[in-house]
Amino acid sequence: MAYYGSIVLSRSDSHLTVLPDMDAIGYQHRRLRELGEGWQVLETAGLDDPPDMAEAVGRLAGLWASPVLAAHVSGSHCAQLHGALPGEAAWSTHLPYPADADCGYRHRPVTEPGGSIQQAREAITGWAEGAGLPASRARLDRILRQDGPPTDVDRAYSPISPQDLVFELLRALGFRDMPAPRPYDFDPDEEPYNAVVAGWWGLADRARSAAAHRVVGDNAEPPVWQTEAIRLQCDIYSSLYGGAHSPEELAARAEWVTQAHRAAEEGTEPPPRTILLGGRPATNIQHVLRTSAAGAIGSALTVHRANLGGDAPNGVYWGDSAEGEGRWPDLP
Repeated sequence: MAYYGSIVLSRSDSHLTVLPDMDAIGYQHRRLRELGEGWQVLETAGLDDPPDMAEAVGRLAGLWASPVLAAHVSGSHCAQLHGALPGEAAWSTHLPYPADADCGYRHRPVTEPGGSIQQAREAITGWAEGAGLPASRARLDRILRQDGPPTDVDRAYSPISPQDLVFELLRALGFRDMPAPRPYDFDPDEEPYNAVVAGWWGLADRARSAAAHRVVGDNAEPPVWQTEAIRLQCDIYSSLYGGAHSPEELAARAEWVTQAHRAAEEGTEPPPRTILLGGRPATNIQHVLRTSAAGAIGSALTVHRANLGGDAPNGVYWGDSAEGEGRWPDLP
């Protein structure tokens, strides 16, 4: 399955999931690895990915008073890397080809043409020096493949996936043996939380989708369950490793949102199957969500329980390619 999401490295005495404004990068937190001396790496995502990563990284480095390095991974193709030190502007580069301004994937900000391996290396090593971390030249040479735009053959040949490449970059910064993710304090993919957070079928993403589909200029207040579902989704993910909200409180809120949603829809007809977009009929995603969500959430729960196999949940279900010493354990 292709990987879409953001990978964030920073240093803090608190878990990255509870730091202020983390949702500027992502709120669907999935894996947190503790690397020692306060350094942590978090894998997260959001419905409106990719985020404006350069703005977020620059602002969060100042807000957190800590170095921030983050990458947004676009499937099996590429990643856009951003770094900032407190009080300094963020820099950006493209992996694995710094000059690949026409990769075909959406990046925010867009990849600027003219990037080079030398510029990328200088940005990464400068950030590492300011963060008090080493930077392995041998490993950076493996990660940064070539100057100039890649050919179609280059793009098609991917000996290492972009998300694995980002974790190899972390190894180049001294975190050679990547630990397993920290176990959750509770399982967000179990009942009753899953009714709220289950992918784009869950009530929170359905509420976000409904907000995006409202007519511009419609000042009507959204249903209370939608506002609370969005807030609860963020609180569930920020509390995976402890925090301001207990599992019992979150479970009670999830049950309330589920009941409020059911009451709001009771006796009402589903949205129309099609709507007009640009004068042409198109499938109405609101109809699909209304009529298919319950079955999809139930199927996802069955698969989740089978894949978990009794292990403590930590966000890993089909193997963990990031854990361990990576592709090049013999490199300095």
